[in-house]
Amino acid sequence: MTELEQDWQQGILTGVIVWGSAVVLIAEGLGSIRQFALLPVACAWLIFDMALFLAWRRWVGHWPRLRQLTRLTEFKGSLHLLLIITVVMVGLVGITAFVAPTNNWDSMTYHMARVMHWLQNQTLAHYPTYYSPQLYHPPWAELTIAHFQMLSGGDRWANGVQWLSCIGSGIGVAAITRQLGATARGQLLAAAFAVTLPIGLLQAATTQNDYVVCFWLVCFVAKGLQVIKAEQIDWALNLKAAVAVAIAFLTKTSAYLLAFPFLLWLFITLLHKAKWRIWQPTLTLTTSIVLINGGHFWRNWQLFGAPISDGPPEFADVYSVETHSLAALLSNLVRNLGFHLSTPSLWLNAQLNGLITRFHHLLGIEPNDPRITAPGSTLGIFPISFNEDLAGNSIHFVVLSLALLSFILSAQFRRQWLVRNYLLCGVGAYIVFCGLLKWQVYHSRHHLSLFVLMAPIVGWVLAQLRWQQWINGLMVAIAIASLPWVVNAEFRPWFGSQTMFITPRTAQYFVQRPWLQDPYQNASAFLQKQSCQNIALSFGYEKSQVWEYPFWVLLNNQNGQNKTLRHLANGGITDVLQSQAPHTNYQPCAVIEFQVEDKATPFQKVKPLEINGQSYSIVWEQEPLTIFLPVDDRL
Repeated sequence: MTELEQDWQQGILTGVIVWGSAVVLIAEGLGSIRQFALLPVACAWLIFDMALFLAWRRWVGHWPRLRQLTRLTEFKGSLHLLLIITVVMVGLVGITAFVAPTNNWDSMTYHMARVMHWLQNQTLAHYPTYYSPQLYHPPWAELTIAHFQMLSGGDRWANGVQWLSCIGSGIGVAAITRQLGATARGQLLAAAFAVTLPIGLLQAATTQNDYVVCFWLVCFVAKGLQVIKAEQIDWALNLKAAVAVAIAFLTKTSAYLLAFPFLLWLFITLLHKAKWRIWQPTLTLTTSIVLINGGHFWRNWQLFGAPISDGPPEFADVYSVETHSLAALLSNLVRNLGFHLSTPSLWLNAQLNGLITRFHHLLGIEPNDPRITAPGSTLGIFPISFNEDLAGNSIHFVVLSLALLSFILSAQFRRQWLVRNYLLCGVGAYIVFCGLLKWQVYHSRHHLSLFVLMAPIVGWVLAQLRWQQWINGLMVAIAIASLPWVVNAEFRPWFGSQTMFITPRTAQYFVQRPWLQDPYQNASAFLQKQSCQNIALSFGYEKSQVWEYPFWVLLNNQNGQNKTLRHLANGGITDVLQSQAPHTNYQPCAVIEFQVEDKATPFQKVKPLEINGQSYSIVWEQEPLTIFLPVDDRL
């Protein structure tokens, strides 16, 4: 009997681990010889699929008989309703992901822009850029988008990576809950809790990577629990857990912090089982991390001087706390909880904010101390938000808090060692996160992984309580209460004058900054009339306000094959890459310059340019864009 037949949840996770490894190996392998292009990638996936088919014929030879799935039909009454509502909500999010184009701020500046540069350059090698986050951030989520984009010819499926991660996280949460000893009911309660989180419902329809890293952490923990519960060392299980956490590291740097307590628990368990042979599972983990992350580590090491980099030196102070006192830790613990205390009442929000401020006065530390607060972030209990960067999980936070309190105060806390240790690891992950990262207003989306990882505890505890029908009804009510975050996303609404079903797709790219649409479209239309293939982008130095991706959409019809877009030297750390192929002696036939909007500094008349001895003069401008052409080509 195959793993899929024995445990369909773990079987699916194993399959995705294999697939996720292939995403990396194909991209890195073909990219190393500058063949990360449509035909080689399609052939690689065909070979991969044929190999899987032959392996299936050799070792299995029959379609899996998923008898466990029939248990889903055994749910009755409110549990059956909860299952239906949860599936429908995830399906509606999938419709949003497919219909609405990517229009998230970070996606416009680096998530999608880096994808287009890889496709254009046919390699994952670092390239000269105005914005180094395009380079140093872990790339697995964008690598997957690149595969989708290349094979489909557009970005219609780009949001699907996060949406599929949402589904996978729900399956993984159910698998973890089962490992903790919960019944099918507890597994459903846990999965429903996880996939109805407001921040998750918003994230699942974007091209960010918060749900992707969440899935890989869930996958690692699910496999890690199997290792912990196994009576003997199982090298296959060790390998699955190691590869899952390695891909998590390749997805988002926060995975190192959130996975640490679970890795420590796994190491202690293996040390007890393996004794002096502990080097063997340690070698498995290390080798997996190096093989999966090696290419990205090497590229970062060559350019930034470290395999895990925050980019230029001036970026370090933005993320890492500068003091490690108890007061600083308590401040971050409380302020991060504040994201999930939002209520519809402005008065109540103000009272809660006052309590947090007074708590800081007792600690003897300022609420916005720059040593533990990211620049531009100010403490506050924010209103209910439908923004994928800001939304909190207020109702889910209350349920989670009550579930944790119920378990800690019960006799089960002493008897259920597996659940207790899992809880301690989840809390430990939150403490590590708050202890090392400065508080910023966008942290709620980083909390998605923490909430999802704690969902098995919620499901396990709720399944132990009496009043089952009341508990089931409560979860149904919570799921329904999350529906507004499905259909009323700030930038992808289902209803109203700006509905995603009516608004032109091009306009939806600019929904956060509509004043940019006309300049971008007019500039692109002007350049389309020129017999110009190589276009340079002059966007300054480390400017997070510049939206690059819409130019790829407007100039190349989303396929990246018509125009070549490269960044001009800007005096930054990536300028050294100008001397490497294919960027050497780059001579553009047009230059687009973007002046970042600044109310204090009006649009400035820019000066003519000179690139590699060629003079360029202004031929077109519309705030905030200016277009230059070589002097000999002026209209």
